[in-house]
Amino acid sequence: MQFKEAAFLLDEMVFKGFVPHPASIFKLVDRLSKEKNVELLCSILNGACKGNAVDADLWRKAITMVFNDNKISSVCELVDSLVVPVN
Repeated sequence: MQFKEAAFLLDEMVFKGFVPHPASIFKLVDRLSKEKNVELLCSILNGACKGNAVDADLWRKAITMVFNDNKISSVCELVDSLVVPVN
């Protein structure tokens, strides 16, 4: 319940033109990744992007979470194997 309230607060802040500190968003994303709440995590990341509150650490965390999922990394490996180099 607290995570939903935090996501709502972030959306309201961004809507009103306020930008939360990237460290605060990073803490929220870190906790959501531990909870495995992907839907809310995507909502938070989307709100952070709209508010231009994404820094390099947050992107690194998001990319690491995506590639830790075996389905996604195996799909990426398959696509990489199908790519034909252009000479």
